[in-house]
Amino acid sequence: MLTRDEIGEAALRLTRRDGLAALTMRSLAEELGVAASALYRHISGRDDLLEMLNDAVLNTIELTTPDQGDWASRLRQFSTNVDKVLIHYPGLVPELFENPSPASLRLVDHAVSILREGGLSGEDAYRIFMIMSIQGASRFASMKGSEMRTHRSILPSKASREAYPALSDIGNPTISLDSISRLSLELLIAAVSSSTDHRLPSSPQPETLPEPTT
Repeated sequence: MLTRDEIGEAALRLTRRDGLAALTMRSLAEELGVAASALYRHISGRDDLLEMLNDAVLNTIELTTPDQGDWASRLRQFSTNVDKVLIHYPGLVPELFENPSPASLRLVDHAVSILREGGLSGEDAYRIFMIMSIQGASRFASMKGSEMRTHRSILPSKASREAYPALSDIGNPTISLDSISRLSLELLIAAVSSSTDHRLPSSPQPETLPEPTT
């Protein structure tokens, strides 16, 4: 008899192999070798299926343990653990924290607990976690596969840089998005470590932007 766990495992296989856009009730039924009607005994539709898939993905992310070092070392390791899983499901990343679930809250709680070990309040720790999440979601949503690790430089050729003096001596490096992500994490760790009173600055009130024209 078909179970929700079997459906979740099949959804993971299909999404990892063919991408999120390929995940439908029909394609999942074909993956399992059953009629689509058999799935509806366990899930109500695609929204329920996505929720199941989200939980299945997030539950495979390993948490860190106290014997893995201080809070900064554990935060680095946790970030690596997250990347190792989510790199296989880039199209799913924007959906993962859309609706809180036990699986997503498990990760939020773990990250916040690590950051609180660094001396932050719960609110500031959550703010740092949200910075990490937004940066990571943007990276995964825009890039896929090998593009995650190497990306073409956006700088103009040297011959056309006279108008951009600040760029003239940079060369033309390729950008590793993995290394940029790690740099972002190190900057956040440095900010926490250098805060003498373990408080982050308050966020400035954002400027009101005009409505986009149609």
